[in-house]
Amino acid sequence: MGLDDVFCINCGSPSACIMLEDQQILQCIQQRTTPRLVQAHDHICTECWSNAKDTITASSLVGKSCVLCHVALPHRARSHHVIAMRMDTQHYKNIRNIITEKILPLEVQASHYICHPCWQRADRAAKQYTRPSTSNSTARGSTQLKCVNCGINVTRMKRHILNDEIILHHIQQRVAPKMVTASDYICDACHLLFHNDNPVSEDYDSVGHRNVCIKCGYSVRGLRHYKVLNENHEHILSVVQNWIYPQEVQSADVICHRCFQKAEADFRTNALLPYNTSAQSEIIILPNYRRAPHTHARCIFPSCNSKSQQLVPDVIRVRLFSDHKYYISPGCRICRFHLESQSWSLLFEADNTQHSFSATQIEDFCELLKQNKNEDFENI
Repeated sequence: MGLDDVFCINCGSPSACIMLEDQQILQCIQQRTTPRLVQAHDHICTECWSNAKDTITASSLVGKSCVLCHVALPHRARSHHVIAMRMDTQHYKNIRNIITEKILPLEVQASHYICHPCWQRADRAAKQYTRPSTSNSTARGSTQLKCVNCGINVTRMKRHILNDEIILHHIQQRVAPKMVTASDYICDACHLLFHNDNPVSEDYDSVGHRNVCIKCGYSVRGLRHYKVLNENHEHILSVVQNWIYPQEVQSADVICHRCFQKAEADFRTNALLPYNTSAQSEIIILPNYRRAPHTHARCIFPSCNSKSQQLVPDVIRVRLFSDHKYYISPGCRICRFHLESQSWSLLFEADNTQHSFSATQIEDFCELLKQNKNEDFENI
């Protein structure tokens, strides 16, 4: 033996290399070496450290049983600590909810464990839960999952639940009037954007994926696709608008070839109906009238990122509709610069103007026509 050898405080082996810094292991070794005093600067060998660790693990499960099936949890058996279960996705929240419902009337405590077979049964039950997310279904009851920010299908992608109130607030402003809830999903790319960048900066890139089919949510990069706001495809605009209602069709929105064919089929089917009583009758195309996108999050002028916004005054809405057949929905906003410059020709020539109108908007036409057309247009 060399003079520099360190002996294990437990077995006396000269190959001790681990200091007793772990309080639980120190207490375990102290029980074995009583009455000899063991201190934190003492050493033990690797084998004794491993044995002490196993002893601690085994003792922690002594007397423990599954809180659901009451089967004893043997040493090294796979188990789940209920109070420490994952809660980072809606699916894992559902698992936790199922388990806590079965435990009732007891409340979850730190001593509660469940065996792995019981966890698997809760996992299968959670998959049958009706999805509460507004992004988990379309108007036709599809079960596809979509990012509420960029619209990409996240069924087979990494995704995050919108449990961050700050991100939820900014996304709600961006996609208004569509409602977003804390149970909706956001893709990993959009999640990184909102975490790494400043959501309120004017040059903020607000979507993680572009070139996404507005209907099915799949990427159309390298595939045959069409712009929804295309004068050659006006016959499908009402169909697509009904699919995504209350979301508004934007100038950059595209549709894949497969969904385009479905839209054409729906258009032909409804065109043959003697009385169109379907939901699509709520969307009407008026070729001689145009309207601004219905959004509360940004200025009605395209590519305007100004934060100094206000509601479009009624006198402006009346005059633009009466003189230019251009309709602006109630609640739409305009920045101070465009309100004072009154460059309405830029608004009329923008490629985000639309010819589709809902029944509510047409009813608002009548209210606009009733208002006084002789108000002072300069006195805003």
